[in-house]
Amino acid sequence: IEQMGAAQVPSPLLITSGCVAPVLERFAGPENRARLSAIASGSPITYARAAPSGDWGAATSTVVAVPTAEGFTLTGEARFVPFAAETDAVMVAAQAEQGLTVILVDANRVSGLSVSPMDVIGPDPLHRIRFSDVPVASTDVIGEIGGGASVVAALDAFGAAASCAEMIGGAQRVLD
Repeated sequence: IEQMGAAQVPSPLLITSGCVAPVLERFAGPENRARLSAIASGSPITYARAAPSGDWGAATSTVVAVPTAEGFTLTGEARFVPFAAETDAVMVAAQAEQGLTVILVDANRVSGLSVSPMDVIGPDPLHRIRFSDVPVASTDVIGEIGGGASVVAALDAFGAAASCAEMIGGAQRVLD
């Protein structure tokens, strides 16, 4: 990750391997742990948390998870989602009846998911994701239903560490 920071390579690698993979390893059930081998084979996954206002607070997600017989239906919007158009899945923090819940959505297999680019400054592409009655299975929950705060905290911690490594690479390049 340091070398990618040194070269300023826009890539979903930091989010996929630095944030999502460790969280899957720590919190995911057997159904979603299989995603780790897909990540190792190059399948990127991103993370959607920012509310339409751009607030990153865990409690501010405006994506709502409504219970169904099979799991949940997701409705709402997330903004500033990095590399959303290039990834195979999205880990999204959603508000459920029981509290914040993190759900892994297979972007290639669901209906009702729309991704559009945002006009931003910087090399990393950021997107808006709209969830319109997106069906997800209960097995797609990462961690516990209503226990998303601990999953979000882990994503934040792993993301901060990966971002620091990227910045160290960029700073070292400047010093060299």
